[in-house]
Amino acid sequence: MEKQETKIELKSLNVVGEMELPKYDVMQHQGKTVAIKNIEAHQHKEHGVYLRVTTESVDTIERDGESKPIYASENFGLVKKVDSETHEASFGWGKESKLGKLLNKYDCKHFNDLVGKKVAIIVKVTKDDSKVLSFV
Repeated sequence: MEKQETKIELKSLNVVGEMELPKYDVMQHQGKTVAIKNIEAHQHKEHGVYLRVTTESVDTIERDGESKPIYASENFGLVKKVDSETHEASFGWGKESKLGKLLNKYDCKHFNDLVGKKVAIIVKVTKDDSKVLSFV
């Protein structure tokens, strides 16, 4: 599903410039054990089909006047295979892929079996030096 966007006039915004943003220390969650809660399939124009696996919330943060959950997440790419006769597409993963290794670690045959499994949270540093919660 594509996101809906609405164009707004810049002059209608009360832009004041640089602001102090709220800080949140994700390192406090390093090593916590939490259950996998949700698995969603997504499709990206350049990267294809992938799964976004998220855990239960470990905390909340106030943002824009609302309480937002904080959870660990990880993306897992799926491989597309097209049947040469029927031209039907199917998706899967390799035994040695990141998803395959996670499934093996938890003795699961399918990614849906991961829901409810307990994982240890780790903190990863992204390309732009942000810190995010993960579990792989």
